[in-house]
Amino acid sequence: LPDLVSRLSACIVLQMGPLDDVALQRILTARAEKLGFRLPESVCQYLLRRVSRNTHDLEKLLARVAQLSLTEQRPASLGAVRYWLHSGALDVDT
Repeated sequence: LPDLVSRLSACIVLQMGPLDDVALQRILTARAEKLGFRLPESVCQYLLRRVSRNTHDLEKLLARVAQLSLTEQRPASLGAVRYWLHSGALDVDT
């Protein structure tokens, strides 16, 4: 046990604060690309002002955007995302 305490105390501990808009936008853009679609900057900014900034919630939201975009054969434009958000189609809690 003393050896474990010694090893753990030698580890670097980093404390991270909340991510800023630029970092969150980069995450959204990269994740959208991995899901196979382009997320315009205007859509990122729109979403960041209106939804949870929790990265797990944002990942679920993007998966839903990708699904709707594919199902409706509609790009993830600002108009489409605005419509989906206000219609409740982007609710990911259920």
